[in-house]
Order: sequence, then structure tokens, then C-alpha cells
Amino acid sequence: MHAREKPAKFASACALAAASLALAVPLLGAAARPGYDHCSQFISELGERGAPNASWVNLAGFLPIGVLVVLFAVVAAIATEGWRARVGLLL
Repeated sequence: MHAREKPAKFASACALAAASLALAVPLLGAAARPGYDHCSQFISELGERGAPNASWVNLAGFLPIGVLVVLFAVVAAIATEGWRARVGLLL
């Protein structure tokens, strides 16, 4: 196993988990909010102040997505060769 292979697999797992949450959170949050329409309402309305289940959507949904995306960028930059690629990932 190469030295950069393990971080690359972890970065891939972070990206997959973030994408899965990005799909699941709006679907589950919308299912828990009567009258929510994906076509006519913004996704941020699921986590707005006063919305039913807003704390769940924000803390268990949107926050972990952000953390996973940042983890992906940092770990992928570590696993990448060349300073230009690393700077690009961190931007």
C-alpha cells in the first residue's frame, strides 16, 4: 500500500458520506415538515428558525455535511502530489 493510498480512501469516504447526507437530509427533513415542496421552497427553509425539526436538520444534517466537505478537501490535499494540486483543493 502506498503512503498516499490510505488518505485517499479516507477522502473518498468523506466525499461519499457528504453526498449521501446532502441527498438524505432534505428528503428526510421535507418528509417531517408537512406542506414542504421541493420545487417551490428553498432547502434552507428546512433549517430556518421556527421551522419544525430545524435543530435536527441543522445539527444532524447541514453541519456534518460541511465538516465532511472540509475534511475531504484537507485529506485529499494531503494525498495529492504537487503543490499546485494541493492549493487548488484547498481553495
